[in-house]
Amino acid sequence: MRAFLIAVAAFAIASCATTTDTGGNAEVRSITMEDEPCFGFCPVYRITLTPGDAYVLDGQRHTATQGISEGMLQAGSFEAAVQALETAGFRSLPEDLTYNNETACPGPQISDMPYTRITVDYADGTHSVHHYHGCTAPEMRNLRETLRGLIDYDTRIRPQN
Repeated sequence: MRAFLIAVAAFAIASCATTTDTGGNAEVRSITMEDEPCFGFCPVYRITLTPGDAYVLDGQRHTATQGISEGMLQAGSFEAAVQALETAGFRSLPEDLTYNNETACPGPQISDMPYTRITVDYADGTHSVHHYHGCTAPEMRNLRETLRGLIDYDTRIRPQN
């Protein structure tokens, strides 16, 4: 009987235990996208999205909104961004998708293009991918364009001429 009670107690304790998800479905706490300078007038900014569809934008150069601003995106934008990360297989992408990584970006590369860095803060860690737009990386290109649509890039970031 004692062995039975110990087994039941052990089962009860084990059923209450939590695990850390180290796979692709870990909770996303924030998504940051930043575009870096090019040899021209490319927008330079950093925008961070958080659950609840909030954002903080730091428009640094050549942006419609200069400086720090914050607000709300359309309802469901954060969840759509998380889905775009999963579609791109973001956590499995290499951190360096630039011409410095010949395996990920074999030449010849198109020059004078900007870089984008996307950093995701998961409940179990952070993953960041640095992408040079001249490198072929369709997952990153599609992810970048999806995120730009969700943040209303053409109004909020792209300078109006």
